[in-house]
Amino acid sequence: MAERSDEAFIIVREFMTRGLGLTGLPLLVYARIYGFCESGSPYFESKAHLGKILGVDTRSVVRAVRKLEEAGLVFEVGRQELSKGRETKVYRIDFEAARRAKGAIEGAGQSTHGEMPSDEIRANAMGGPRAAPVPPSA
Repeated sequence: MAERSDEAFIIVREFMTRGLGLTGLPLLVYARIYGFCESGSPYFESKAHLGKILGVDTRSVVRAVRKLEEAGLVFEVGRQELSKGRETKVYRIDFEAARRAKGAIEGAGQSTHGEMPSDEIRANAMGGPRAAPVPPSA
C-alpha cells in the first residue's frame, strides 16, 4: 500500500499573478482550488484544513474565498459531506476568466521567466513560493 504524503503543494501559475492580479493568501487559495478543478475534480477541502496547510486561521481562508467569489474567479456549486456529519462547500473555477488571463499574458509578449519551459512556479504550501531559477546572462 502506498504511503500517504503529508506534504501539500500548490502550483502558482503566471496567469494567476500577472493576468488575474492575485497576491498573498487569495493567490494561494485560488491556486489550490485551481489545482483540483484543473484535474476535473471539484474542490471541497474544508477551510480549516486549508488554513492548516497554509499556516493561517480559518477566518483568513474564509475571507480569501469570499474575495475570490466576489471577483467572479470561483463559485460555489454545492456541498460535500465530510467525516463526522460535517459538510463543506464545493467550489469550481471560472475557467473562462482563467483563459482570458492566460490570453492577456500571451498577448503581452514573452513570459517574465525568460526561457523557463513552463509558466509554473512551484510553491511549497508550508514554506511559501520558491524563487524561479534565473536564466544565465547573455
